[in-house]
Amino acid sequence: MRLFFAIFPPKEIQKAMSDSASGLRVAGDVRWVRPENIHLTLKFLDEVSDEKAEKVADFFANVAERHAPLALAPSGFGGFPSERKARVIWIGAKGATETLRALAEDIESECENLGFERESRPFSPHFTLGRARKRFVEIEVEREAETRGAEIPAFEAKEIHLVKSETKKEGAIYTPLKTFRLSPRKADG
Repeated sequence: MRLFFAIFPPKEIQKAMSDSASGLRVAGDVRWVRPENIHLTLKFLDEVSDEKAEKVADFFANVAERHAPLALAPSGFGGFPSERKARVIWIGAKGATETLRALAEDIESECENLGFERESRPFSPHFTLGRARKRFVEIEVEREAETRGAEIPAFEAKEIHLVKSETKKEGAIYTPLKTFRLSPRKADG
């Protein structure tokens, strides 16, 4: 099964992010992410056997306990690899991004210890809003969309999820297999 670690915003924040994308001008065909699927990927594991998935889930409770909940706010639109040739359309994350990077690096290191390949690209915190159906799309961010994106409230990420991803004709289906609570004790001391 295909697995990844992610932070899912509250439903009202997911909807606000999805709605904010309506101000983007896009040249090309895009498959928009359903609001309930909008998330911030911390680590993509790819195909994992059932046995290895159990080991990963058991092992990661300790990772979550080492990190405090963090405040995040969606902000700013962009595309990967660029706005002129985007395969992915996203809204960025601001707030406790250094703490978020530390969490992602801890997950990356622990995954490497479990035999997963280390990601070659630097961690870039974002929430995916859409993907090009063909090779690329071009996006133009209008001031109105940026304003709406800036008005999305911050939220506190209190948990990370190990998620199973299934690709279906109607879009991806994400099933959280395990939830790991970030440690409020870490915030206190």
